[in-house]
Amino acid sequence: MKVFVFISLITPIFFGCTVPVNYYIRNLTDEPVKISLIKDGSYDIDKFEFKYINRELPIKFDTYENLIETLKQEPKNNQVNLTILPHSTYHLGFGSNFKQIFNKAIIYRRAGPKDIQLTGTEDLQVHKSFISKYAVWFDIK
Repeated sequence: MKVFVFISLITPIFFGCTVPVNYYIRNLTDEPVKISLIKDGSYDIDKFEFKYINRELPIKFDTYENLIETLKQEPKNNQVNLTILPHSTYHLGFGSNFKQIFNKAIIYRRAGPKDIQLTGTEDLQVHKSFISKYAVWFDIK
């Protein structure tokens, strides 16, 4: 009976919880880079606040705690435009179960625009920390 109670209490921890995810972008180049974040239309948010630092930091789930600058942006037509400073790290926001407010990022470079899908992990790098917390990011090189 004790084993059954123990298993009943532990099972929701592994199967019933959401997976927290933090999303980041790093600019590893010597030039500022313009990006557009395309917002999921089902979210109605008037202003976004991005934390950043003018340094390249290693990405982990809690890297956002080391980001000291703040940038506020208003979306226009479900799109937020940012200039990512050279050698900097930006926190794009929180999500759960690998879903977040932004569906896609468009990076504007001299070679032409590049689309990065933010709805999965195919174009992204992933770091898993203890107890299934994830950091997901892409580097501009």
